Amino acid sequence: QDMNEDLNAQLLTRCINEGKTLVNDTKAKSLATELEHLTKEELMAKLQEVECVNINLKSYVDKIILTILEKNPSILEITNR
Repeated sequence: QDMNEDLNAQLLTRCINEGKTLVNDTKAKSLATELEHLTKEELMAKLQEVECVNINLKSYVDKIILTILEKNPSILEITNR
């Protein structure tokens, strides 16, 4: 039981670190600065890059939600306070 909890904690920590990395990679420049002098082809390449990041972020969020659902689904409940 303890080993299972440790492994789950390690998985959650890894997922959180992966998410932070994904978010930090996209914060480097403002969008206006980045797109200011690009050609149409370069803009399309940037769009594909952003779509790839979005796919990775979606995967990350899915992993986190699945882990929460397995371990403690009550923390996903929305309560009116």
